[in-house]
Amino acid sequence: MPKVVLSHKQFVFMLYVYLIGASMLFVPEAIFAGKDAWISVLIAPLISMLLLAIWLHLQRKHPGMSLIQYGIKILGPWIGYPIGLYLVYVMFLINLLIIEDLVIVTSIVILPQTPSDVIRLTFVFVAIYGCYKGVESIARMCELAFIPLTLLVVALPILEYQELGLAALQPFSIINWHGVVVGTINSLVFPFAEVFIPAMLLPFVSIDTRSERYYFFAIGGAGIALLLRTLVALMVLGPELLSMFTLPIMTVFRVVDLGDFFNRVEGLFLGIWYVGLLLKFVITLYAMTLGLAQLTGVKRLENLWLSVGALVLIVSALRFPNEQEFGFMSFFILPFIAVPVEIIYPLALLLVDWLQERLKPVSVDHLNQRHD
Repeated sequence: MPKVVLSHKQFVFMLYVYLIGASMLFVPEAIFAGKDAWISVLIAPLISMLLLAIWLHLQRKHPGMSLIQYGIKILGPWIGYPIGLYLVYVMFLINLLIIEDLVIVTSIVILPQTPSDVIRLTFVFVAIYGCYKGVESIARMCELAFIPLTLLVVALPILEYQELGLAALQPFSIINWHGVVVGTINSLVFPFAEVFIPAMLLPFVSIDTRSERYYFFAIGGAGIALLLRTLVALMVLGPELLSMFTLPIMTVFRVVDLGDFFNRVEGLFLGIWYVGLLLKFVITLYAMTLGLAQLTGVKRLENLWLSVGALVLIVSALRFPNEQEFGFMSFFILPFIAVPVEIIYPLALLLVDWLQERLKPVSVDHLNQRHD
Protein backbone atom coordinates (compact mmCIF):
# COMPACT_ATOMS: atom_id res chain seq x y z
CA MET A 1 0.00 0.00 0.00
CA PRO A 2 1.45 3.43 -0.96
CA LYS A 3 2.40 5.72 1.88
CA VAL A 4 -0.09 8.56 2.41
CA VAL A 5 1.88 11.74 1.73
CA LEU A 6 -0.69 14.18 0.30
CA SER A 7 -3.26 16.24 2.13
CA HIS A 8 -6.71 16.83 0.65
CA LYS A 9 -5.83 20.49 0.09
CA GLN A 10 -2.77 19.53 -1.94
CA PHE A 11 -4.81 17.18 -4.11
CA VAL A 12 -7.37 19.93 -4.73
CA PHE A 13 -4.63 22.25 -5.99
CA MET A 14 -3.09 19.45 -8.04
CA LEU A 15 -6.42 18.66 -9.71
CA TYR A 16 -7.12 22.34 -10.46
CA VAL A 17 -3.66 23.01 -11.90
CA TYR A 18 -3.78 19.82 -13.93
CA LEU A 19 -7.07 20.76 -15.59
CA ILE A 20 -6.18 24.33 -16.57
CA GLY A 21 -2.41 23.98 -16.98
CA ALA A 22 -2.43 23.30 -20.72
CA SER A 23 -6.00 24.23 -21.53
CA MET A 24 -5.70 27.98 -21.09
CA LEU A 25 -3.81 28.43 -24.35
CA PHE A 26 -6.12 26.54 -26.72
CA VAL A 27 -9.86 26.61 -27.49
CA PRO A 28 -10.45 23.32 -29.35
CA GLU A 29 -14.22 23.50 -28.86
CA ALA A 30 -14.41 26.49 -31.23
CA ILE A 31 -13.28 24.33 -34.17
CA PHE A 32 -16.50 22.33 -33.96
CA ALA A 33 -19.04 24.48 -32.08
CA GLY A 34 -18.08 27.95 -33.35
CA LYS A 35 -19.88 30.67 -31.42
CA ASP A 36 -21.52 28.02 -29.22
CA ALA A 37 -18.19 26.70 -27.92
CA TRP A 38 -18.95 28.19 -24.50
CA ILE A 39 -21.88 25.76 -24.13
CA SER A 40 -19.52 22.82 -24.60
CA VAL A 41 -17.24 24.21 -21.89
CA LEU A 42 -20.28 24.58 -19.63
CA ILE A 43 -21.36 20.95 -20.03
CA ALA A 44 -17.98 19.18 -19.88
CA PRO A 45 -17.16 20.00 -16.20
CA LEU A 46 -20.49 18.53 -15.08
CA ILE A 47 -19.67 15.23 -16.78
CA SER A 48 -16.16 15.43 -15.32
CA MET A 49 -17.63 15.69 -11.81
CA LEU A 50 -19.66 12.54 -12.46
CA LEU A 51 -16.54 10.69 -13.61
CA LEU A 52 -14.59 11.86 -10.56
CA ALA A 53 -17.43 10.72 -8.30
CA ILE A 54 -17.13 7.24 -9.84
CA TRP A 55 -13.36 7.14 -9.34
CA LEU A 56 -13.75 8.27 -5.72
CA HIS A 57 -16.43 5.66 -5.05
CA LEU A 58 -14.23 2.89 -6.43
CA GLN A 59 -11.22 4.23 -4.51
CA ARG A 60 -13.13 4.08 -1.23
CA LYS A 61 -14.06 0.45 -1.91
CA HIS A 62 -10.49 -0.46 -2.82
CA PRO A 63 -8.25 1.66 -0.57
CA GLY A 64 -4.54 1.72 -1.21
CA MET A 65 -4.95 0.55 -4.82
CA SER A 66 -4.65 2.61 -7.98
CA LEU A 67 -7.37 2.50 -10.63
CA ILE A 68 -5.20 0.12 -12.66
CA GLN A 69 -4.80 -2.24 -9.69
CA TYR A 70 -8.45 -2.39 -8.70
CA GLY A 71 -9.39 -2.62 -12.37
CA ILE A 72 -7.42 -5.88 -12.49
CA LYS A 73 -9.07 -7.00 -9.24
CA ILE A 74 -12.60 -6.26 -10.51
CA LEU A 75 -12.27 -7.47 -14.10
CA GLY A 76 -9.74 -10.24 -13.54
CA PRO A 77 -6.21 -10.42 -14.94
CA TRP A 78 -7.21 -11.51 -18.46
CA ILE A 79 -9.22 -8.33 -19.01
CA GLY A 80 -7.70 -6.04 -16.39
CA TYR A 81 -4.09 -6.24 -17.58
CA PRO A 82 -4.81 -5.38 -21.25
CA ILE A 83 -7.00 -2.47 -20.20
CA GLY A 84 -4.30 -1.35 -17.77
CA LEU A 85 -1.79 -1.35 -20.62
CA TYR A 86 -4.25 0.65 -22.71
CA LEU A 87 -4.55 3.20 -19.90
CA VAL A 88 -0.76 3.55 -19.84
CA TYR A 89 -0.80 3.94 -23.63
CA VAL A 90 -3.35 6.77 -23.44
CA MET A 91 -1.27 8.53 -20.78
CA PHE A 92 1.75 8.07 -23.05
CA LEU A 93 -0.11 9.78 -25.91
CA ILE A 94 -1.12 12.64 -23.62
CA ASN A 95 2.53 13.06 -22.64
CA LEU A 96 3.47 13.27 -26.32
CA LEU A 97 0.86 15.97 -26.91
CA ILE A 98 1.95 17.97 -23.87
CA ILE A 99 5.60 18.00 -24.91
CA GLU A 100 4.53 19.02 -28.41
CA ASP A 101 2.50 21.90 -26.90
CA LEU A 102 5.70 23.11 -25.27
CA VAL A 103 7.69 22.74 -28.48
CA ILE A 104 5.14 24.65 -30.57
CA VAL A 105 4.86 27.57 -28.15
CA THR A 106 8.61 27.81 -27.62
CA SER A 107 9.34 27.61 -31.34
CA ILE A 108 6.73 30.21 -32.30
CA VAL A 109 7.10 32.74 -29.50
CA ILE A 110 10.52 32.50 -27.86
CA LEU A 111 13.16 30.45 -29.71
CA PRO A 112 12.20 30.15 -33.39
CA GLN A 113 15.77 29.27 -34.44
CA THR A 114 16.31 26.57 -31.81
CA PRO A 115 15.99 22.96 -33.03
CA SER A 116 12.81 21.36 -31.74
CA ASP A 117 14.75 18.32 -30.48
CA VAL A 118 16.76 20.55 -28.14
CA ILE A 119 13.52 22.01 -26.77
CA ARG A 120 12.06 18.53 -26.28
CA LEU A 121 15.18 17.30 -24.52
CA THR A 122 15.16 20.25 -22.12
CA PHE A 123 11.55 19.84 -21.05
CA VAL A 124 11.76 16.06 -20.74
CA PHE A 125 14.74 16.34 -18.40
CA VAL A 126 12.90 18.95 -16.32
CA ALA A 127 9.92 16.58 -16.06
CA ILE A 128 12.13 13.63 -15.09
CA TYR A 129 13.72 15.72 -12.35
CA GLY A 130 10.26 16.70 -11.07
CA CYS A 131 9.18 13.05 -10.98
CA TYR A 132 12.39 12.07 -9.20
CA LYS A 133 11.64 14.58 -6.41
CA GLY A 134 8.41 12.72 -5.67
CA VAL A 135 4.67 13.25 -5.63
CA GLU A 136 4.79 15.41 -2.49
CA SER A 137 7.12 17.93 -4.15
CA ILE A 138 4.88 17.97 -7.22
CA ALA A 139 1.87 18.75 -5.02
CA ARG A 140 3.74 21.61 -3.32
CA MET A 141 4.57 23.11 -6.71
CA CYS A 142 0.88 22.94 -7.62
CA GLU A 143 0.08 24.88 -4.44
CA LEU A 144 2.53 27.60 -5.51
CA ALA A 145 1.14 27.70 -9.06
CA PHE A 146 -2.50 27.99 -7.98
CA ILE A 147 -2.55 31.76 -7.36
CA PRO A 148 -0.60 32.82 -10.52
CA LEU A 149 -2.78 30.64 -12.75
CA THR A 150 -5.96 31.95 -11.14
CA LEU A 151 -4.82 35.57 -11.44
CA LEU A 152 -4.09 34.90 -15.10
CA VAL A 153 -7.70 33.80 -15.61
CA VAL A 154 -9.06 36.84 -13.75
CA ALA A 155 -6.78 39.22 -15.66
CA LEU A 156 -7.94 38.02 -19.08
CA PRO A 157 -11.42 39.66 -19.11
CA ILE A 158 -10.19 42.70 -17.16
CA LEU A 159 -7.40 43.52 -19.61
CA GLU A 160 -9.67 42.91 -22.59
CA TYR A 161 -12.77 44.72 -21.33
CA GLN A 162 -12.65 47.33 -24.12
CA GLU A 163 -12.73 44.60 -26.77
CA LEU A 164 -15.56 42.58 -25.27
CA GLY A 165 -18.97 42.46 -26.92
CA LEU A 166 -21.83 40.06 -27.39
CA ALA A 167 -22.04 40.41 -31.16
CA ALA A 168 -19.77 37.40 -31.76
CA LEU A 169 -22.06 35.18 -29.66
CA GLN A 170 -25.27 36.08 -31.47
CA PRO A 171 -27.81 34.93 -32.48
CA PHE A 172 -28.51 33.23 -29.16
CA SER A 173 -31.66 31.55 -30.49
CA ILE A 174 -29.75 29.49 -33.08
CA ILE A 175 -27.52 26.82 -31.58
CA ASN A 176 -25.45 24.27 -33.48
CA TRP A 177 -26.20 21.33 -31.22
CA HIS A 178 -24.22 18.87 -33.31
CA GLY A 179 -21.18 21.11 -32.99
CA VAL A 180 -21.84 21.52 -29.27
CA VAL A 181 -21.87 17.73 -28.76
CA VAL A 182 -18.62 17.25 -30.69
CA GLY A 183 -17.12 20.25 -28.88
CA THR A 184 -18.16 18.77 -25.53
CA ILE A 185 -16.41 15.50 -26.38
CA ASN A 186 -13.25 17.44 -27.26
CA SER A 187 -13.55 19.45 -24.05
CA LEU A 188 -13.84 16.20 -22.11
CA VAL A 189 -10.88 14.58 -23.83
CA PHE A 190 -8.87 17.76 -23.25
CA PRO A 191 -8.94 18.29 -20.30
CA PHE A 192 -11.97 17.42 -18.17
CA ALA A 193 -12.14 13.62 -18.56
CA GLU A 194 -8.39 13.49 -17.90
CA VAL A 195 -9.26 13.46 -14.19
CA PHE A 196 -8.38 9.76 -14.27
CA ILE A 197 -4.70 10.77 -14.36
CA PRO A 198 -4.71 12.71 -11.06
CA ALA A 199 -7.01 9.94 -9.77
CA MET A 200 -4.07 7.54 -10.26
CA LEU A 201 -2.48 9.35 -7.32
CA LEU A 202 -5.46 8.98 -4.95
CA PRO A 203 -3.77 6.12 -3.02
CA PHE A 204 -1.29 8.76 -1.80
CA VAL A 205 -4.19 10.80 -0.33
CA SER A 206 -5.89 9.84 2.93
CA ILE A 207 -9.53 8.75 2.58
CA ASP A 208 -11.94 11.29 4.04
CA THR A 209 -15.40 11.53 2.49
CA ARG A 210 -16.04 14.90 4.15
CA SER A 211 -13.11 16.49 2.32
CA GLU A 212 -13.83 14.94 -1.07
CA ARG A 213 -16.42 17.60 -1.90
CA TYR A 214 -13.58 20.09 -2.35
CA TYR A 215 -12.32 18.02 -5.28
CA PHE A 216 -15.50 18.95 -7.12
CA PHE A 217 -14.83 22.61 -6.31
CA ALA A 218 -11.52 22.19 -8.14
CA ILE A 219 -13.31 20.94 -11.25
CA GLY A 220 -15.89 23.71 -10.92
CA GLY A 221 -13.16 26.34 -10.59
CA ALA A 222 -11.36 24.96 -13.64
CA GLY A 223 -14.65 24.96 -15.53
CA ILE A 224 -15.25 28.64 -14.70
CA ALA A 225 -11.69 29.50 -15.72
CA LEU A 226 -11.99 27.79 -19.09
CA LEU A 227 -15.46 29.26 -19.64
CA LEU A 228 -13.98 32.75 -19.17
CA ARG A 229 -11.17 31.81 -21.56
CA THR A 230 -13.66 30.72 -24.21
CA LEU A 231 -16.00 33.70 -23.85
CA VAL A 232 -13.19 36.26 -24.00
CA ALA A 233 -11.59 34.57 -27.01
CA LEU A 234 -14.92 34.46 -28.85
CA MET A 235 -15.71 38.10 -28.09
CA VAL A 236 -12.27 39.41 -29.05
CA LEU A 237 -11.45 37.27 -32.10
CA GLY A 238 -14.82 35.95 -33.21
CA PRO A 239 -15.51 32.27 -33.99
CA GLU A 240 -13.98 32.35 -37.48
CA LEU A 241 -10.61 33.81 -36.47
CA LEU A 242 -10.56 31.82 -33.25
CA SER A 243 -10.58 28.49 -35.08
CA MET A 244 -7.76 29.63 -37.40
CA PHE A 245 -5.10 30.59 -34.84
CA THR A 246 -2.64 27.99 -33.53
CA LEU A 247 -2.36 29.85 -30.21
CA PRO A 248 -5.59 31.88 -29.95
CA ILE A 249 -5.26 32.96 -26.30
CA MET A 250 -1.71 34.15 -26.94
CA THR A 251 -3.15 36.25 -29.77
CA VAL A 252 -5.78 37.67 -27.41
CA PHE A 253 -3.11 38.75 -24.93
CA ARG A 254 -1.07 40.36 -27.69
CA VAL A 255 -3.77 42.96 -28.29
CA VAL A 256 -3.40 44.15 -24.69
CA ASP A 257 -1.43 47.37 -24.39
CA LEU A 258 -1.00 49.15 -21.07
CA GLY A 259 0.85 52.05 -22.65
CA ASP A 260 4.46 52.79 -21.77
CA PHE A 261 4.12 50.85 -18.54
CA PHE A 262 3.65 47.34 -19.92
CA ASN A 263 2.95 46.55 -23.55
CA ARG A 264 4.07 42.90 -23.77
CA VAL A 265 1.56 41.22 -21.47
CA GLU A 266 1.84 37.92 -23.35
CA GLY A 267 5.38 37.48 -21.99
CA LEU A 268 4.10 37.38 -18.42
CA PHE A 269 1.24 35.13 -19.48
CA LEU A 270 3.63 32.75 -21.22
CA GLY A 271 5.82 32.42 -18.13
CA ILE A 272 2.86 31.46 -15.95
CA TRP A 273 1.52 29.12 -18.61
CA TYR A 274 4.87 27.30 -18.82
CA VAL A 275 4.66 26.50 -15.11
CA GLY A 276 1.13 25.09 -15.46
CA LEU A 277 1.93 23.00 -18.51
CA LEU A 278 5.17 21.64 -17.05
CA LEU A 279 3.30 20.58 -13.92
CA LYS A 280 0.73 18.79 -16.06
CA PHE A 281 3.57 17.07 -17.91
CA VAL A 282 5.20 15.98 -14.65
CA ILE A 283 1.94 14.65 -13.17
CA THR A 284 1.09 12.71 -16.34
CA LEU A 285 4.60 11.27 -16.59
CA TYR A 286 4.51 10.25 -12.92
CA ALA A 287 1.07 8.61 -13.24
CA MET A 288 2.07 6.78 -16.43
CA THR A 289 5.29 5.46 -14.88
CA LEU A 290 3.42 4.42 -11.73
CA GLY A 291 0.91 2.47 -13.82
CA LEU A 292 3.69 0.85 -15.85
CA ALA A 293 5.50 -0.16 -12.65
CA GLN A 294 2.34 -1.71 -11.22
CA LEU A 295 1.74 -3.71 -14.40
CA THR A 296 5.32 -4.95 -14.70
CA GLY A 297 6.02 -5.50 -11.00
CA VAL A 298 8.84 -2.95 -10.79
CA LYS A 299 9.20 -1.90 -7.14
CA ARG A 300 11.25 1.30 -7.52
CA LEU A 301 9.96 4.03 -9.82
CA GLU A 302 13.47 5.50 -9.97
CA ASN A 303 14.45 2.57 -12.20
CA LEU A 304 11.99 3.70 -14.88
CA TRP A 305 12.29 7.51 -15.06
CA LEU A 306 15.13 7.72 -17.59
CA SER A 307 13.84 4.95 -19.86
CA VAL A 308 10.28 6.29 -19.90
CA GLY A 309 11.51 9.85 -20.46
CA ALA A 310 13.74 8.71 -23.32
CA LEU A 311 10.81 6.88 -24.91
CA VAL A 312 8.62 10.01 -24.72
CA LEU A 313 11.45 12.08 -26.20
CA ILE A 314 12.12 9.77 -29.15
CA VAL A 315 8.51 9.01 -30.07
CA SER A 316 7.41 12.66 -29.84
CA ALA A 317 10.15 13.62 -32.32
CA LEU A 318 9.08 10.88 -34.74
CA ARG A 319 5.30 11.13 -34.32
CA PHE A 320 4.75 14.87 -34.82
CA PRO A 321 7.04 16.20 -37.54
CA ASN A 322 4.83 19.30 -38.02
CA GLU A 323 1.95 21.26 -36.49
CA GLN A 324 -0.60 19.78 -38.91
CA GLU A 325 0.09 16.24 -37.68
CA PHE A 326 -0.15 17.46 -34.10
CA GLY A 327 -3.48 19.25 -34.65
CA PHE A 328 -5.02 16.31 -36.49
CA MET A 329 -3.99 13.93 -33.71
CA SER A 330 -5.21 16.23 -30.92
CA PHE A 331 -8.64 17.16 -32.28
CA PHE A 332 -9.69 14.28 -34.54
CA ILE A 333 -7.85 11.09 -33.52
CA LEU A 334 -7.32 11.36 -29.75
CA PRO A 335 -11.07 11.48 -28.89
CA PHE A 336 -11.58 8.02 -30.42
CA ILE A 337 -8.59 6.67 -28.50
CA ALA A 338 -9.23 8.35 -25.15
CA VAL A 339 -13.02 8.20 -24.75
CA PRO A 340 -13.06 4.41 -24.06
CA VAL A 341 -10.77 4.75 -21.02
CA GLU A 342 -11.74 8.24 -19.88
CA ILE A 343 -15.53 7.80 -19.98
CA ILE A 344 -16.61 4.24 -20.82
CA TYR A 345 -14.07 2.42 -18.62
CA PRO A 346 -15.10 3.97 -15.24
CA LEU A 347 -18.77 3.34 -16.03
CA ALA A 348 -18.02 -0.28 -16.91
CA LEU A 349 -15.93 -0.74 -13.75
CA LEU A 350 -18.73 0.67 -11.62
CA LEU A 351 -21.29 -1.64 -13.24
CA VAL A 352 -19.16 -4.79 -12.92
CA ASP A 353 -18.24 -3.96 -9.32
CA TRP A 354 -21.93 -3.45 -8.48
CA LEU A 355 -22.92 -6.72 -10.15
CA GLN A 356 -20.19 -8.63 -8.32
CA GLU A 357 -21.42 -7.24 -5.03
CA ARG A 358 -25.03 -8.16 -5.78
CA LEU A 359 -24.17 -11.66 -7.00
CA LYS A 360 -21.73 -12.43 -4.18
CA PRO A 361 -22.79 -15.58 -2.29
CA VAL A 362 -24.25 -14.82 1.13
CA SER A 363 -22.55 -16.59 4.05
CA VAL A 364 -24.53 -18.82 6.44
CA ASP A 365 -23.65 -16.58 9.41
CA HIS A 366 -25.05 -13.58 7.58
CA LEU A 367 -28.30 -15.46 6.84
CA ASN A 368 -28.61 -16.48 10.49
CA GLN A 369 -28.10 -12.87 11.61
CA ARG A 370 -30.83 -11.71 9.24
CA HIS A 371 -33.13 -14.49 10.47
CA ASP A 372 -32.54 -13.57 14.12
